[in-house]
Parts: sequence; structure tokens; C-alpha cells
Amino acid sequence: MANLAGKTYEVHVDGGDGHWTVVDIHETKSASLEQAEQLVETGNYAGVRVLSESDRTGSEVILEEINDKFDDRPITIVPIEHAPVCHKFEDFYGLESRRTIGRVLRNYFEAQGCTALELLYDASRLKILERNDSYYPQAMQQVAGVQAKATKSKPSQRAEEIYKAAAEIRKNAVALIGDDAGYQCLKDQGIDALIQSKQSAKNTEEKHFLIRHAFARMLNDGGDWNGKIELMVKLGEGNPSRDGVGYLDEVLAEILDGGRAVRELLAGQPDAAHANRVLIQLSQGRAKAPANALSCIEAFNSIMGKLDMVQTSQALLEHVISYVSGTRPLTREGGDVERKAFSLLVRDLSEVAGMMGGPKMCAAITRRGRLALSGGGDDLTFPDALARVVNLLPHRASRIGFMVELSLSDVTKDQKGLTLSMLGKTVEQLTSLASLVPKGSTHGQMVEAIEGLKKRLTSEDIPAEWREALTRTFDSLMSKPEALQNEPGSYTNLDEELRQIMAEVPEKKEVSKGEILFEEGDAGEEAYLILEGEVEIFQRIGDQDRVIATLGRGEIIGEMSLIDSQPRMASARVLDNSKVTVITQKNLTTRLKVLSDNDKVLRRLLDVLVNRLRGDAHGSI
Repeated sequence: MANLAGKTYEVHVDGGDGHWTVVDIHETKSASLEQAEQLVETGNYAGVRVLSESDRTGSEVILEEINDKFDDRPITIVPIEHAPVCHKFEDFYGLESRRTIGRVLRNYFEAQGCTALELLYDASRLKILERNDSYYPQAMQQVAGVQAKATKSKPSQRAEEIYKAAAEIRKNAVALIGDDAGYQCLKDQGIDALIQSKQSAKNTEEKHFLIRHAFARMLNDGGDWNGKIELMVKLGEGNPSRDGVGYLDEVLAEILDGGRAVRELLAGQPDAAHANRVLIQLSQGRAKAPANALSCIEAFNSIMGKLDMVQTSQALLEHVISYVSGTRPLTREGGDVERKAFSLLVRDLSEVAGMMGGPKMCAAITRRGRLALSGGGDDLTFPDALARVVNLLPHRASRIGFMVELSLSDVTKDQKGLTLSMLGKTVEQLTSLASLVPKGSTHGQMVEAIEGLKKRLTSEDIPAEWREALTRTFDSLMSKPEALQNEPGSYTNLDEELRQIMAEVPEKKEVSKGEILFEEGDAGEEAYLILEGEVEIFQRIGDQDRVIATLGRGEIIGEMSLIDSQPRMASARVLDNSKVTVITQKNLTTRLKVLSDNDKVLRRLLDVLVNRLRGDAHGSI
């Protein structure tokens, strides 16, 4: 039912730091109250409220629940599976160490509203934390135990080393009290000026130490998580050098390792499917700017598209891996909506030589595929899920890379033989580069695909005979890059039903200059034949529009989504006042059904063509 009153209902939570964060927006009061009640029952928030927003009546709080016992809850240690051993003292200030501290003390940091980087340079916080006789020793023992298991040493030995380092860290923090020179330089002049000011440091370790101190001091100014992200984003807008990007990347990666920071950045997403898609697109700087953004997400997306933020990108993808690995639904509707949402995730994750996120992402997608692609019945078997997921990938290079990395993951311990067998069959179908990478790929893109696949074969966990055979195949393809010619197809005569359908008069309509016919990611419900004027096809990269093609009279646009029911690969914008003929989903589906009944081979060839065209579009991004 349409929201005739024009109201929206925002669900807010207070994580304990006094800041209200929007976690969802609904069009109905009942849905917002239901979600609020569920959040209250978790006991994880100091407060939950629902705010009604209307252009006519303004804002009104219709529910507010305060958890009086929130501050009395004991802060617990979060178990971890991995903890890097710091071989040099400098390593304790590095990203991997800070991320480990942040995960073990996650509840502490979210209650305090600070990062591990800030803690390491804050003498007062360190002293208070050390005085917690139950919490602090638990954290130390947790890390020591994990490190001892990995290094086959005694936990007591590892604990002694960690306590010794902690004492030295607090001593360094005390020595820096009142030293604001680096912070002022970073705040007033930017990252590169800060780096230049520390060139006189006696060694590289001291230089890193002082630069990170300046970042820690600036983070203190940020307040909530969105505020901290916004401060870092502004530093990135100054086009820092490669070294500057490196420091910025590790700080943002640490902030976004936490769930609450990500929730603040994504505030207002309608469901998990949209939230995870936005995380994937943000990792590439390709997210569409939301209307009335509640965070600095647009500016963040812009620098992700402009700067090489590898560690931040991986931090975002790790949240996707975590969610997709579970069983919580992507959508509220389930069924076909869930399947389409999953297909969108796979499309967004696809790369020219595999899938973003590495073996863990490949494993998570395969697990989720067993549930999301089952059609609502029993979960698919592993072979069925694998076959369907592979079929969602745009071309053979991405499929081969996906299967190689899947074979390296935990999910295939009992299914590695099957995965390698399917990989072998896919490789057997390769006869030239045209059968591996998207048609029309440049030589550089071909080399990128081959090198990407060969890089995935370097793992010792792949049988040597497989590595050698696949490497020989790829080298052979590079030695003969000629493309295959399409074989001519044969067409059957149209029957009476098809003639009747074709006799239907399609709708014609006029469209104005600047009008958007469809947007990237939308479901495809119509295609268009351009009768007059011009239309440009474009993709959003960061805050820039990249024009892929400009089409005119006689061209058809938007047809691929009608054929394979996949989301739009790009957006279409009218350049001049134009006239188009509308081809509807229903009309084309009927035509394709008749075609399938008359000539199944031709229908299959059409599907293959569309699949290749999608690969072309993906490979050109």
C-alpha cells in the first residue's frame, strides 16, 4: 500500500556513547515498532527510539525505550582465532596488531567510542584499562593463548612478552603528553606535510610512530564513528601521496573493522541485501549516492574511487563475508526476491579473474547459494549450488578464478575433487582468448586476466599437476590471441502465434533531455528502440560518470536484462529530446518462449550471447 501520508519512520539506537544512530527507515509505523521491539529485547543498546518524519507535521518521537541497566553490564572479551606475533616493538602499532586489539576489546571500544590507535597513545585510558583486574588480564590471556597455539610456545611465555610490551607502550604514551605539533600539522596542512615534518626522525620506526600519533590525536576530534570517518575522508580529499594514502588506508581500515562504524556509515539501508551491495560498491568507489544521506557515505565513496585504499576495501568486504556466511536472510520477502538479491551480490563481486574477497568470499557465496538458489525448498546440494553460482559469473576467466580460490577454502575440504573436476571441464572448453575473456577486451585486459589467474595458482595447496597444466594452458592462450568467429545460426519459420505477437503495436513515448531511462542495478522491465535523438550509457565510478557508449536512431538499449532477468549493468540518460519505442518484459518473454519451443539451440545461443555481452561490459569497467 502506498504511503499516502508521506511519512517515514526512522529507527534510532544509542550504543552507549550518547549518540543516536539511524539503523533503518520504514514507510509503515508497524514495521518500525516491530524492529524497535526486537532491538530492545537484545539488550545491546542504551536506548532505542522511533522517530516519525513528515513534511507536514515535522518530527515526532513515537517510541523511546531507555535501558537503565546498560552501563551496569560487564564488558566481555570477544574470542579471536588469529593474533599476529609482534617481532619488533614497532609492530604493536601496526594495523594487524591494532585490528587484533580492536577485536578482542570490541565491546570496550564501542562503549568508549574510540579505536585501538587512539588507545595506544592515550596514557590515561591505558592506565584505567590496566586497573581493571578482570577485564584486562582476560584480554592478555586471550591473545597470549592464540599466539602460543600458533607458535607452539607456552602461553605464559607469550603473556610475559605482551605485558612487557604494554608497559613500554604506556611509557611512550606518557612521553607524548602535550606534544601536539604533529597533530596541528596534520590538521592544518594535511598528510604529506605531516610526513615531511617527520623526515628528521632518527629512524623509520620513530617516523611511523610519530605520524600515527598525529592520526590518533585527530581521531579524538571525531566524536562518533561517522565523525571519525569524515575527518579521514577530508584528509583524503587533498590528493595525498602514495605514502600518505598508506597511512590513511590503515586508519580507515581499522575504524571500519568495527560493526558499529559500518552501521553508522550505512545508516538507512532498507535490508541486508542493499547494505551488503553498498559495502561491495564502496570497496570500489562505485556506490550510488543515497538520497538524503545520513552519514558521510558520499564523500567516503568518492575517495574510495579516487585513491588506492586496499586495506579499507578488504575491511568492507570482510563484513560482507561475515554476513553472507551466516543464515540470516538478505531480504524480508524471501523466494524470488532473495534469489535476485543474491544474484546481484555475485554480479557485484565478480572480477575479470575471479571474485573479490578471495577464498573466504568464494566459500561464503557457495554456502549462501545453497540456501538462496534453492527456490524456497530444501537447501541445494554442494554440486548443484556450485554449478548455479558458477553460471552467475559473467565469463570463463571469472569462473576459473572463482573455482581455483574456492578449492583453497575450508568449504571444499570434502568437495575439493568435485571443484577441481568442474574447473578442469571449464578449462577444456578454452580454445582461444576469446573463449576466456570478454569479447573486445584490450590486450592489457587479456594480460590482466591471465596474470590474475596465474597468480591464483601460486598456492601450494593446489596440486602441482593442476598448477602446471593450467599454467601451460594460459601460456598457450597468450601465444595465440586470435578471437573465435561466431558460427552462423539457423532460424526456423515463425508460427502463427509469433506472428500475432509481432503484430502487436508497441508503445511509443517521448522523453526529455536529461531523463534517466533506467539506472544501474535496477530490475529490467523494459527495453527501448531509439526512434529519434541520442541516449548515453554510463556507469558511476566514485563521484564521476563514465560514459560507455552514445547510441542513436535504430539502436536498442536495455535488452539484456529482459532476456536473462539480471539487473541493469549500466544507466541510460537521454541527451536530447527523443522518441523511443517501449519493449516490455511480458512481450519479449512471450517471444522468447515461442523461440525456445521452435528452436532450442538458437534460444541457447541467445543466452550465451547475452552472457558474453555482460562479460564484455564487466571487463570494460
